[in-house]
Amino acid sequence: MQTGSSEASGGGATFGSLSTCRNTSSYFFCTGSGFGCHYLHLHKGECQTDQYLEGCRVYKPLKNGSECWIEKNGGDEDWSGEIFGVHSRCFFSNLTRQNQTELSSSVEGRCYRHRCTGLNRYQIQVSGSEWMDCPAGDNIQIKGYQGLVHCPDRRLCVYADIAPPSDVLTTFPVSISSDPCETLTAVQTGSWSPLRLPAELPVVPALGVSAAVCLLAAALLSFRKCCSCKVRIHTAPEDHTDL
Repeated sequence: MQTGSSEASGGGATFGSLSTCRNTSSYFFCTGSGFGCHYLHLHKGECQTDQYLEGCRVYKPLKNGSECWIEKNGGDEDWSGEIFGVHSRCFFSNLTRQNQTELSSSVEGRCYRHRCTGLNRYQIQVSGSEWMDCPAGDNIQIKGYQGLVHCPDRRLCVYADIAPPSDVLTTFPVSISSDPCETLTAVQTGSWSPLRLPAELPVVPALGVSAAVCLLAAALLSFRKCCSCKVRIHTAPEDHTDL
């Protein structure tokens, strides 16, 4: 399973250097051509390189069906316990159901549901399982499955801007908390209040709203005219702080 300290994550001034990407404890880089997770954990990925990486290799998103947050990417196979949806993220895993006759021991990127419980703290859910605490940096077992799931450190429930594209989320936040954990949890639990009108309004209620708006505008105009008359009649006060 992928493990390592945050200091050896491949970041900083040496990011992308050959000495860093060859460090097997790095979170960002990989070796070989296996399958895993893109470093944002929104997509499954394949270990690849290109002309800009100078020999280093990273997990790049698969061309088709790599998005864990798209529900339709889920197949009919249930042996690995994957769950696809807006709250799902990619985890390095080799889970297989215990009743499977043919077991795969290879570690690869799998999509499981997650929810934040604090800063760099979260739980995951595998198909048919309860919510399980997933301590960052550790590997955990899931009841009913063989194998392990790796819980990435400093990747999930840390940065509020790491989320599926905005068009996937069906609600818009009234306010965005400065605490990334609160922001992410609000997205996942649906506690953000939507600022949107129904797609279709009945004709009569719509006309009633229009009439109310017109009446309010007329009252506001009348009030302004009345105020302007008072200003012309009375002498302006010397202390402008009362205006």
